Amino acid sequence: MTAARYLLAKYIPDLFRGEPRNVGVVLWSESGVVARFIGEKPGLPGQVISKRIPPFVGSRESYRQWVAYWQCQLKLVTLKDRRRPGTSADRSNPEYLDILAGTSRGNYILTAAGELLDPVSDPRDAVNYLFKTLVQAPVEPAVATLDSVCESLIERFKLRDDPHFKTSFPVPCQLPGGVSTDLGFSYAYKNGSLHRLYQQVPFRAGAGRIRAAVNQTALKFQRVAFDGNIDRDRAVSLVYLDPQSKLDDDHEHLLRVLGTVSRVVDVAREEAEQEFAGLAKLSALSH
Repeated sequence: MTAARYLLAKYIPDLFRGEPRNVGVVLWSESGVVARFIGEKPGLPGQVISKRIPPFVGSRESYRQWVAYWQCQLKLVTLKDRRRPGTSADRSNPEYLDILAGTSRGNYILTAAGELLDPVSDPRDAVNYLFKTLVQAPVEPAVATLDSVCESLIERFKLRDDPHFKTSFPVPCQLPGGVSTDLGFSYAYKNGSLHRLYQQVPFRAGAGRIRAAVNQTALKFQRVAFDGNIDRDRAVSLVYLDPQSKLDDDHEHLLRVLGTVSRVVDVAREEAEQEFAGLAKLSALSH
């Protein structure tokens, strides 16, 4: 009998520093292949509840996509090894895990973590044991972030149920010299024409990173406006400003920079609810 093997799914917040955090486990055994990840809905592998995604995860949307992708791969009877064309393994072969691990990329990786010495009769029980032992951590107090507040507003107004609401939205643009490229934005609302274009701009990072994010956002909005894709009133920079802290002169200046190319909406204030509620009204009008 071949010993059961398992992978740990890890999220690396900062690729330069390393310091991965365990977010899931994948188990191969002769009795079956199963996985469990933080935040999944009970009994619905691959479907993630946003509120249960750990605060150390930078992008909830990316996390949701990776969990869905891994669980989708595990439904396949045979996996093809992209690193070795012509090589594959079915679920009865322990190399199935090696091929799955090869799908890792960027901040999300799967690493071989060990074997179980005892026979596995119920892989679901075994993966739950490994999850509780190696992944599940004490509940951390919720810390409001730009991404978490935006996600909360999206869920509150049921925008994910609206096919016109888009996340990670690319806008094609023409650059000098006839070069074309896609400029990515956090969210968009498009029903035939582009009604709204949103970009998250973090204001709770180091001064250099904030300035870089502001400059990049300003240039992107300026470019799409120049190409006639959208005007200033429909372009929105989303920021999270600590209600308990007073902005210094540098931050005030950066907000003015954003204000030249877009409306600036602070998700910590009531104006954000009005903004997202407006999208819900657009959805109602389109039905």
